[in-house]
Amino acid sequence: MWLIRKPPGSAHLEGGNQSPGHELVWPNADPSSVQRWLLKIDVLTKTIAKPGEPAVPLKSIELELPIVWNPQNNEFFIEVDSETSV
Repeated sequence: MWLIRKPPGSAHLEGGNQSPGHELVWPNADPSSVQRWLLKIDVLTKTIAKPGEPAVPLKSIELELPIVWNPQNNEFFIEVDSETSV
């Protein structure tokens, strides 16, 4: 599953696996040549239900992924520094 992707022919990055996805549109007033996004994801987890037993909720997981996109070169990646663990 794609969290972030750049479909051919699209002017923007998209979040999610659907096509068309949810466009990440950078503000027009910001002329930055490199865009830095902070993608925050809450993952709700649970066990797989067994016959006759309900699924059991597990601890949720919160992620912050710093995404860097250079539209001119059409390159994007997750930025990792000493304060970020991915």
